[in-house]
Amino acid sequence: MARALRIPYDDDPLPTGSVRLSRQEFDEGFRRLESVNFPAERNVDDAWRNFTGWRVNYEPIVDALTALVVPPPAPWFIERPALGMAKFPLVLNRTPDEPEGAQGFGVNKTFKTPSVRESNNS
Repeated sequence: MARALRIPYDDDPLPTGSVRLSRQEFDEGFRRLESVNFPAERNVDDAWRNFTGWRVNYEPIVDALTALVVPPPAPWFIERPALGMAKFPLVLNRTPDEPEGAQGFGVNKTFKTPSVRESNNS
């Protein structure tokens, strides 16, 4: 896509290259996943190393596409103050029993990794 749109990019970046997302922002996201007991395959330090190692491949392209397409503000896009600041949306878990949404979606939810037997039956 980058080549077709003539967006300059490094086709073989080093996995140790820098990324715009800070370690602090990454840790905050990791803690959010931990808070809902999302199963992690790696500890936070290994996850950060692997995350940055992959992100260097696409971050500059996504930033260029964001500037080209101009989607609405969101925390995961480059900052564009002219469009206003972005924040994480509150997604309410609306059900027939709780039409107003008693709690934010994903709050106090536990995610379970399926057993081998369960995953083979799906």
